[in-house]
Parts: sequence; structure tokens; C-alpha cells
Amino acid sequence: MNTEIIINVLLILGLANGAPILAARIFGDWFATPIDRGRVASDGFPWLGSSKTWRGILAACLLALPIALWLDFRLSEAFMMIGLSMLGDLSSSFIKRRRGMVSSSRAIGLDQIPEAALPVIYLWAMEHLSAVEGLVIVLLFIVVEVIVSKMLFHLHIRKRPY
Repeated sequence: MNTEIIINVLLILGLANGAPILAARIFGDWFATPIDRGRVASDGFPWLGSSKTWRGILAACLLALPIALWLDFRLSEAFMMIGLSMLGDLSSSFIKRRRGMVSSSRAIGLDQIPEAALPVIYLWAMEHLSAVEGLVIVLLFIVVEVIVSKMLFHLHIRKRPY
């Protein structure tokens, strides 16, 4: 098992998923245009919710991309990891809205697995990870994300402790 790749991928995923939270804290409402523009689906709930913004996607790229390149990921790999992680995050928000859950509501597993699993599947398909390494990354991402979320809440960076 290659611990270096596991740590590197976890770092990139953590930065990509933490960047939107930091951007919201730093910039407040500035450039906080929701991706769904507040549109509501036929079920009466927003498509994604107000916390999924273009600023968050941009922040994820701006923070995680240079680190990924510094860690020797190719540009295409870095974009795919970050993009797939953001797609996983948007997918979990879409599912939560279909279940009637409000923006930023907690759903352990659903909040973490798509944003970690999609990039892991890509890296596995590109033969950069074994299946075991991928599983370790997803499991560690869940644990680390829950712990870091609580820390960010106590530091008043996050509004909720999850």
C-alpha cells in the first residue's frame, strides 16, 4: 500500500472541499451566486441549495490545484480529482434536497462518500490507486471530514459543527 498517494489524495480532497467553506467565511455574500440560481425543482425544493455557489467551485480549484501540481499530479489529473470531488458534493446536495433536507444539513456518509469516491474511482481507473488504497482514502476522508468540521465550527469558521 502506497501511503504517500493516500496522503496526497486526502490532502487534495480536503483542500477542495474545505475551500468553499473558507471562501464563504472570508468573502461573506460577495460572489456567492448559487449554482442553481435559486431555482426550485418540481418537488418544491431547490435543485442544490444556496450554499452551493460558483465561488465555492472557483475556491476549490484555486486552493487545491496548485497543491496538486506541487505534489506532482498532472494538470489533467488534478482537474479531474477536484472536479469529480465537487461533482460528488453537488450530487449529495441534489439528493439531500430531493429528500427535503435543507442546505448544510447533516447526512453522514452521503456528505462525504460521493466527493471522495468519484475521484478515487477515476484514480483507480487510471491505475494510480489499488482498490484497497481507494477504500482507505474514502474511509479516512469520512473520519477526517467529520473531525475537521467540528474543529472549524469551534474556530468559528463553520456555522454548524458538521
